[in-house]
Amino acid sequence: MTKPDYRVLFLFLLAGLLISISACEAGERDRIPTGGTGEGKTIDDIRIGEGLSSLESYTMNLAITFDTEGEQGTINMTMSANTTTNDMAARVSGSGPALEAVSGMGLEMYQVGGQGYLLTDVNGTPHCIRSPGGAAAAVPKIEDMVGDLKGLELISQGESVNGVMANRYSLRDVHQAFGQTDMQAISEVKKADVWIAQDGGYPVRIDIEATGTSRSGTSGTYTLRYDLTDINQVGPITLPEACENASGFPELPELP
Repeated sequence: MTKPDYRVLFLFLLAGLLISISACEAGERDRIPTGGTGEGKTIDDIRIGEGLSSLESYTMNLAITFDTEGEQGTINMTMSANTTTNDMAARVSGSGPALEAVSGMGLEMYQVGGQGYLLTDVNGTPHCIRSPGGAAAAVPKIEDMVGDLKGLELISQGESVNGVMANRYSLRDVHQAFGQTDMQAISEVKKADVWIAQDGGYPVRIDIEATGTSRSGTSGTYTLRYDLTDINQVGPITLPEACENASGFPELPELP
């Protein structure tokens, strides 16, 4: 009897989790900051997706690591997303001892022509499924993975970051920024810097490092790095060949 491939199961569970997160946070992308823009001395509350509606295209990159003090070693989660006016392509991947079953695998999500797609690679073979919920359900937003940035205090002005003139802020509420991670408590903040674009008021870079404990009680060092790059330089997004004739999720039989 063939054993089930739990890597495939993990990826589809991950997709379901991200879809649910995206659905819960829908509509918050363009919420106006309550504390001002990138020109102010303090900002009370801002999300990383704010102020981006004026841009034609961009790339978001998010990397979160948890370097544990135990046998779990270092756990890594990365996500990148290319976004144009109407379409998006995102990729999620993870690695580390706790994720050995899916190390080297990735989940790709596409929003093209008003339709969403999920693509993964299993043993070198790509598998693509069309999302039954449409584009919005298939592609999660990186800004939904990171929590609100609360309590920003101005450090310096006029720094060039990723080709954008930005003001540098220190972040007070570090725990909130880790959003959907499993961080339970923070013991020490080593750095917590945020760069906000002077023109547009959107976060260009977030760089955080803090020691703390996870919800399971594991101690270690968390790092979060976010970068907004390729502003107005992303080309048209096209579907990979494996998704051109993709079908939806198989229908489950009705229960008697």
